[in-house]
Amino acid sequence: MSRVLPGVVMAACCLALLAWASTAVIQSVFVLVAAVGLFEFFRITSPSLQGSLLYLSIFVALFPVFFVFAGSIQAVLAGTIATILGGVVLSLKNHDRLDNAYLYLSSVVFGAMYVSVSLAHLSLLSTMEYGTSWLLILLGITAGSDTGAYYVGKTFGRKKLMPAISPKKTIAGGVGGVATGTLAAVIFAALLPLPMRFSLLPTVVLLIVIGMMGDLAESAIKRSFDVKDSGTLLAGHGGILDRIDSILLAGPVLFYCVLWGIL
Repeated sequence: MSRVLPGVVMAACCLALLAWASTAVIQSVFVLVAAVGLFEFFRITSPSLQGSLLYLSIFVALFPVFFVFAGSIQAVLAGTIATILGGVVLSLKNHDRLDNAYLYLSSVVFGAMYVSVSLAHLSLLSTMEYGTSWLLILLGITAGSDTGAYYVGKTFGRKKLMPAISPKKTIAGGVGGVATGTLAAVIFAALLPLPMRFSLLPTVVLLIVIGMMGDLAESAIKRSFDVKDSGTLLAGHGGILDRIDSILLAGPVLFYCVLWGIL
């Protein structure tokens, strides 16, 4: 129950937010999620980062998702450039406090790309026609894929997928995740006011596979620093990054599929 209840609460909050909140509120929530995600990211990759420098680093890495309020993908690019410049300024100003200025700057820039830029694309997606419906589709296929991968892998999984990175994930679980994620997408698509195209199913499969890659990527980062969970914010679910790792890679792909008329 301690694991199930937080998941149910998170799902209900996401549905309520996307169904009734204004665009400005949704975008503000993305900023908040990015801030918590970056805090967890820096605690994993740069545990020696403390105090004001830690919070300034988070602030600078948030520029891409801040700039979304300007309302264009060009603003996200501008925010990314601002992050790089801000990271350089911080690394120069605090050179004597840093163990390695290059590793610090790499952490700030990669953290911004991995968390802030990815969520900025989802924030922009929420402003597009059918945007909130596409966000619901993404959440649906992610939840469906995770659930299917867990139960199918637990029941039928024998051969490991990538044991050096994530020992519990199996090939059978991956196949089950693709199947249940696709089923979830079909159900959501039937219930939501979305234009139906033949490209939907292959795109959904692509998003599921990329989401699994996102899950594995976060596992690889944590394993590199000998960390089990990104945080303890969500009881039984780890941290924010543990919950959004799949959509961090799949989200921008969905954004461009919608932007370019593939979906």
